[in-house]
Amino acid sequence: MSHQSMHSYHQPLVAPVAASIPRYRFDNDKYWYIIEAKMEDGRCWELSRYYHDFYDFQIALLTQFEEEAGNRGKPRTLPFMPGPVTHVTDAISNGRRQNLDEYIRKLLSMPPHISRCQLVRELFAPRAGDFEIDPSAFGEDARFSGGSHHSAHEPPRSASRQSSQAQINPSHDRNSHQRAQASISQGNGMPPPMNRQASSLTQVSSSSSGALKVKVSFQGDLIAIRVPNDISFQQLREKLMDRLKINNEIAVQYKDEPSGAYVDLVSDSDLDTAIQRNSKLTLFVELV
Repeated sequence: MSHQSMHSYHQPLVAPVAASIPRYRFDNDKYWYIIEAKMEDGRCWELSRYYHDFYDFQIALLTQFEEEAGNRGKPRTLPFMPGPVTHVTDAISNGRRQNLDEYIRKLLSMPPHISRCQLVRELFAPRAGDFEIDPSAFGEDARFSGGSHHSAHEPPRSASRQSSQAQINPSHDRNSHQRAQASISQGNGMPPPMNRQASSLTQVSSSSSGALKVKVSFQGDLIAIRVPNDISFQQLREKLMDRLKINNEIAVQYKDEPSGAYVDLVSDSDLDTAIQRNSKLTLFVELV
């Protein structure tokens, strides 16, 4: 099952007109957020989304709508959402549920060019494991639960949904209790790091001045910075802390586009590999 919805590629996706996140669930070692959505065609759906579905959506939205993201000299109008954390607990998930509920309500109150855009339609398009609900039950207060809820009449998400999520992004679950550290190294058959000056991929993302443009994601915001193409990891770390105005220790990961994995960035060798393998480098910064 691809990341596309169950709809045909040629069939236009309908836009949501109202939505809420009344509860979440812990199933198969993952936290799922339950969206009740009413679509423009009058049908209502119960959708299950993982946190990173929202997070990847937010990054794409900030990239597509730079003016509304506040990157072109105007005040930001896009809503904020909670950033990623290393370890997820029930308390964190309940806080996220409240924040994500507020987030999608604000999102759908945005002007139509945003609230009805293709990214929004794709996020709300029914996927494997989602199901239609009676419109008369949509938004009932009785369905609200402030915490994790697993009804005896509501079977767990099927293994097919779980496996389809894994196919969407094999290393998607950076927050799982069974978090697997991806390793980009010689041990998995990948070539050893070369001098980054000679990397053709570096040339793609480098300007004529010898600077690299790097996107940085931090607490739901996406910014772009320019750094020398011979920057060391320590220099990059210091620049990130200065640019983000933080004094705490940080953990840095990058998304390895060829594999789809989120990989820890802790050394010059890691940085060389990241630059060589990714023509467009996106870093994910967390407080530790």
